[in-house]
Amino acid sequence: MKLLQVAFSIVILVVVSLGSSGCTRAFRNVMGLQKAAEGTPAIETFKPKHAGFEVSMPGPRDEVATDDIMKRNYVYKHTDGTYSLSFGLVHGSIMDQTQAQAALDELCDKQVKSIDGKVTSSKAIEYYGAAGEQTVVRVGKEIEGTMGNGDQVFKLRMYIIGTMSFKTSYSLIVFGKKPFVNSSEAERFISSLKLLD
Repeated sequence: MKLLQVAFSIVILVVVSLGSSGCTRAFRNVMGLQKAAEGTPAIETFKPKHAGFEVSMPGPRDEVATDDIMKRNYVYKHTDGTYSLSFGLVHGSIMDQTQAQAALDELCDKQVKSIDGKVTSSKAIEYYGAAGEQTVVRVGKEIEGTMGNGDQVFKLRMYIIGTMSFKTSYSLIVFGKKPFVNSSEAERFISSLKLLD
């Protein structure tokens, strides 16, 4: 029993000292020690490594593991809400514009369901920035809605952009308290996707 108490005390000491030291955000997140940001989010240009695009997103961000090795997800947590950027290859064979739209609708439905969202408005959008000469698929959707019992809201923009053979999905979503989601910083983020040549 005494040995168990000593081992438990050592574990607690290590967790407390690492959590309050200069250890990484990822470790503090795993241990539940990372505090959410407060105040006005500071928007900055973010270029994920080897991804070929940039967005205007607050930092610091955390990369969050997904169940799909072809997808990456970055999250900025704030006391009033969350910014989330996800992107990855779209699974499937060669698709035309109609099939890409069906795939986009399915991805949007999954995204809304994952946050317990209820859609209040939805409209088709298109990405008009640079995307390469071979780009033939450019479909997008903007969705707004409520979450849970309606006390929180979300705004989502999702795109599928690419060639007939290779397409990438891009999802930019802000959710949380209504003033946070309707802020100029949130609008700047969800409308900031820029593909790089």
